[in-house]
Amino acid sequence: MRRVPFGSVATTTMIMTVNTDKAPLGHGGTVEADCETGAVTRIQLASDAASVKMRGHDIAVGERLEVRYGPVTIGGKEFFVPLGAEEVAVFDRGLTKVEIEYGGYRKYDSKSTVTFGDGK
Repeated sequence: MRRVPFGSVATTTMIMTVNTDKAPLGHGGTVEADCETGAVTRIQLASDAASVKMRGHDIAVGERLEVRYGPVTIGGKEFFVPLGAEEVAVFDRGLTKVEIEYGGYRKYDSKSTVTFGDGK
């Protein structure tokens, strides 16, 4: 297993908006991958400390996100897909946590064909 860090505060495109105040959230994290297959197994992202003005006070904002990937058999073939995610959002002194579990993956396909006559 190998962890590779990423992120750049200077080039962030992640913006948190509270009322009319906007806070650019610099962020960084790691990507974990299986060295033998190259399959990504986990992505972890965390924003830098940021704040917005609300009623004349600085309010802390930010987030942490983790997405876990793993093998799932779909239509007789194995794919690496998201299995679950957890996001923790920071707003002032409060934290909000969201846990997501992915499942029920299905294969959708179409067996229809389009044919054209010989023009007669």
